[in-house]
Amino acid sequence: SLLNFPARSFIAFFNNHHLLGFASPQWRTVKGGSRSYVTKMMSSYRDRVKLGQPIVSVTRSAHSVTVTCADGNRETFDGVIFASHTDETLAMLKDASAEEQAVLGAIPYKPNTVYLHRDERFMPKRKRAWAAWNVLQGQGRSDELCVTYWMNMLQNLDPSRPVFVTLNPPTPPADNKIFGRYVYDHPQFNAAAIAAQPKIGALQGKNRTWFAGAWTRYGFHEDGLASALDVAAHFGAFPTWATVSQLTEAAE
Repeated sequence: SLLNFPARSFIAFFNNHHLLGFASPQWRTVKGGSRSYVTKMMSSYRDRVKLGQPIVSVTRSAHSVTVTCADGNRETFDGVIFASHTDETLAMLKDASAEEQAVLGAIPYKPNTVYLHRDERFMPKRKRAWAAWNVLQGQGRSDELCVTYWMNMLQNLDPSRPVFVTLNPPTPPADNKIFGRYVYDHPQFNAAAIAAQPKIGALQGKNRTWFAGAWTRYGFHEDGLASALDVAAHFGAFPTWATVSQLTEAAE
């Protein structure tokens, strides 16, 4: 519950998202959605990406890392970067150390039912109160929160045709207003998870292994990207927008 959630993390999250002030922040969107920047980033190495190759195990030695695919194919590399959920990583990592099990195991994932729809019942009754994020909760304190995102504001869509994304609704949207139903796993940031996050840095590079993912921070796309840049910095790779302070900090 919120009463057991660390106040420092709660305040930092709200401050980072400009939720502590009265004025609404300027909201910027990516034309074409997140797939646009993924396609752009992959353009230089798309021909070297293997898709549809489930990994069943990763084992490490003093000199190499062996990756085994579901079809039995094995490949050997100098190192491995896990850009996957914590539970998925531990399932693949057959020789996980006690430290890796403790840190990754403390940051669990939970499935969430997600609806893409146009049912306005999940938004505030007063249209002037509509926000990018909207929360509903039942009468009981233990009732699961229902969060609805107003996609027109978030993705700069035509406001005359409302589009919403709702997580874990107590009752589904009206059948004739549903565009799609999905199940996504999201990291759960309880007190134990937040206490484990500062320990991730000590794992990086040990046993030829690095970890990246939104679970290392607040769970957003930007967090996944930031964690990947942190790993890339270990190898001396920096984006063109890296600042002098970032380069100096990485060198240290």
